[in-house]
Amino acid sequence: MFTTYHSASIPNAITSGTPRALHWAYVEQEWLWPWFYVQIGCTEAGESFTRLLMITTVSDLEQMVAEQGQHFWLEQVQLVTPGQVNKQGRWLMEPLIEVSVAQDDRDNSLGHVFKVEGDRCYSLHPSFGKRDLVTTEVVFSSSQHLRTASLTGGD
Repeated sequence: MFTTYHSASIPNAITSGTPRALHWAYVEQEWLWPWFYVQIGCTEAGESFTRLLMITTVSDLEQMVAEQGQHFWLEQVQLVTPGQVNKQGRWLMEPLIEVSVAQDDRDNSLGHVFKVEGDRCYSLHPSFGKRDLVTTEVVFSSSQHLRTASLTGGD
């Protein structure tokens, strides 16, 4: 979903962080598709720090939820949607409340429903808004899956 270019790379000499990491002045987004802006908390060698990640798929978010533990946790998740999804005519970044798997009982087709702050819901499911969809699984819930450093033993 994100493309990088050699011309946008930043030499490691002027950045801080992991020597293995590559740094970019910008990335290109290839699809007009929802994605997640995720703030994670981490501890390493007794130090607590925050990282911001751009996650492209629900399965990647689901994996991050499953991998949470004492040294890694989700602090915030924002849903970033293009105008044709949020019906506002522009990109929006909104606090994510829930991601669920939804099924259309008529044809058993599956898709995701994204609930954001303010009780708004978005989906790319072809039946979304036309029929009632049945939630079959909650993949992410802010009330269950977000944590803070103080709840995980960090500072």
